[in-house]
Amino acid sequence: MSTRPDDRLDDPVDHGAHQGDDHRFVALVAHELLSPLTVIKGWLAVLDRPDVGAERAAQARASMAASADKIERLVRDLLDLSKAAVGELRVEVAPVDLRAVTVAVVAALDDPRVVVVDSAPVAVVADAQRIDQLLTNLIGNGLRHGDGTGVEVALVSDPGVGVVRLTVANGGPAVDPSVASEVFEPFVRGATSAGSGLGLAVCRAIVDAHRGTIAIGRIGSRTVVEVCFPTG
Repeated sequence: MSTRPDDRLDDPVDHGAHQGDDHRFVALVAHELLSPLTVIKGWLAVLDRPDVGAERAAQARASMAASADKIERLVRDLLDLSKAAVGELRVEVAPVDLRAVTVAVVAALDDPRVVVVDSAPVAVVADAQRIDQLLTNLIGNGLRHGDGTGVEVALVSDPGVGVVRLTVANGGPAVDPSVASEVFEPFVRGATSAGSGLGLAVCRAIVDAHRGTIAIGRIGSRTVVEVCFPTG
């Protein structure tokens, strides 16, 4: 893009729109940080009371730890998105068995609602830690927005087109139509959705860094996120 002064002045409307987007982004980040910080401050006030009991103090510490974890996840997601925006999201690729990584992630989650459809080993060239992050986000999203029937993770190798398909499916309502076309953008979420609205945006950044594709759709009564990784 040209950086001549006359070019920068050609379209002041677009410049204003970008400023508006920036302000909205800052406001959303501030809101997401303030919520857990408010929880932490509230519990600190409880711990300052001379009559706080051991059980109440333990509840306070657990709640503050959960809020601190939420802040850490948000900051890490923001850092990943900022790196992805300038093409600097690092992936250290090596041959990995995608099925083995998937099974390990599900085992670590230790949630009986999450199942992996049995499959043979699936070889891809990828960053195992980033795939772990991708799966954790997608499965968490499915559990959060599902109907309680659980999340099913499946892997299918399609050598005819040179891709491996990873799907994460959950029962429940379809994606809010008002955000369906932008669901992989930062801070986009439905009117009734919880969470920061960053998880799927981070997922797309990870998939893009692996030269893959990600899409969300509906199969019967289940919402399905499909990720395709190239095998070559």
